[in-house]
Amino acid sequence: MKIFDITVKNFRGISELEKLKVGEINSFVGKNDAGKSNILKALNTFFNEKFDTNDIFKGIQEGCKTEIALRFEPSEEVNSLALDSDGKIHLKKTFEFNSKGRVVKTFTYICNDLNSPDYSNCWGIKETEINAYCSSLGIDYSRSGRGVTNLSKIELINDNTTDLGRVEKEHEASDFLKNIKKQYDFVELPVYSLFDAEQDLNIGSTTFQNQFKPIATDSLNNSANLKNQIETNLKTDLETEF
Repeated sequence: MKIFDITVKNFRGISELEKLKVGEINSFVGKNDAGKSNILKALNTFFNEKFDTNDIFKGIQEGCKTEIALRFEPSEEVNSLALDSDGKIHLKKTFEFNSKGRVVKTFTYICNDLNSPDYSNCWGIKETEINAYCSSLGIDYSRSGRGVTNLSKIELINDNTTDLGRVEKEHEASDFLKNIKKQYDFVELPVYSLFDAEQDLNIGSTTFQNQFKPIATDSLNNSANLKNQIETNLKTDLETEF
């Protein structure tokens, strides 16, 4: 999935950056210490969850948290109950330190949800709860069968609740991501690597090399998966011939 826009609050030198649009190629232009690199570091915090006391905006108000929200443009059609009011996959992470000095993180998603206290968060609940929604709404569905999936049930719920209206709500996102990936194989968060040129530029140093480890590991994993796929296809072709 491609990032559509970025929202950052209370991160390093950024008090509030609202929905910065992202394109295919992006350039940041500005004076030194204008905050250009802070946007890249905010992305690193979102994807790799690296956060320390230096990442907190110095003028943060009491009770506020550091927030980083990304909206993604789906490459194919996705059920509207998984999207925000603009039709985007909307994910948000917040960071703060508790009284013991430990980082507390939350991961949520924002969706254009059913405007009802009884039915909500269809993409973040288990199948039994989806079935209960269907039963309560009087929707005829089957508990099993090749064509019956959680997606098909959610679509039925969506179609049969238009009278309730829709309103944006925020829910915990861990199960949401698991559930949506099961139904849409193209839904995958990007791998993000930040090369910090301000660090040691000695290629023999551990600090320098560590920046490339995630890239190398991901590349090796992809190569192994591709190799297994090729070997499986070759084996299938040979078995077919003989």
